[in-house]
Formats: sequence, structure tokens, C-alpha cells
Amino acid sequence: MGDDDAKSAAAGNGKDKINNKDNDKNKDRDKDSKSPEVPPPPHHEDRVSETTHTVTIGGKRVGYTVRAGHLVIKEEEGKKQASFFSVAYVRNGVRDRQQRPVVFSFNGGPGSSSVWLHLGVLGPRRVQLGRLGEGVPAPGRLVDNEHSLLL
Repeated sequence: MGDDDAKSAAAGNGKDKINNKDNDKNKDRDKDSKSPEVPPPPHHEDRVSETTHTVTIGGKRVGYTVRAGHLVIKEEEGKKQASFFSVAYVRNGVRDRQQRPVVFSFNGGPGSSSVWLHLGVLGPRRVQLGRLGEGVPAPGRLVDNEHSLLL
């Protein structure tokens, strides 16, 4: 690269200024052409449902509470930005909750349902499977999960 090319590159060749002006025009046009805001769907509200249950794990009866609901994330101005669905299994009757483990489990996104995290591995109840782990004929049945983390 010659000296003149280096000076030209350092100073810019004017194209950046033209592109920036074009971008500014597009931003102004986008501001003017915004469509009216559509209200978010009903599942974009903070809501929690809570139920209590008991299971037998390792020969012990364990009471627990399930909380399932949506948590809405908002911008500083209060506009709703996203909605997250979560399920929590909390053992009842624990004297010192700080001594209990906390486990976060995430599904793999679209195409990877979290149902098997709840009904196959981590939840207090699981889908009954055959002796070798194969599915059984319908109707399916839920059984206490002897490997649940609630114990």
C-alpha cells in the first residue's frame, strides 16, 4: 500500500459518511412509519399457579409444592420484552432452606421439549417405563420418581 493509499484509508474515502447519512434517513423513515403497538398475548403476564402434593421416595413420604408460572421481563420504560415459563419443585417442612440444593435445568430450545426433564428425570413423579426403559402401551401412567432430588 502506497503513502497516498494509507492516507486515503486513514482519512476515509467519503463512502462511510454517505452510508451514515443513508442510515440516518432510514431511521427517520422507520420512526415515521411505525405501526400502532399490538398488546402482548395473555401469556405475557406474571402469573403463578401453586399446588401441593406428596410422593414416596426411598420409602419416605415427602411433601412438596409445585409452582408453575410466567415471569415477564420488562424494559426500563415498562414495556414487556419477554416471557419465561418456569416450574419449581420445593420440598415442604424443611427447617433451613439454605441447606437445600438449588438446581436449574434448561431445555434445548425449539424441538427439545422440557417435558422429559420433568416427567423423565428431575420431577417428583415420572412416566412409568418398561423393565428396559422402553415405553409402555397407552394409557401412560405416572409413578413416584425414586430418584427425585426432593429427598
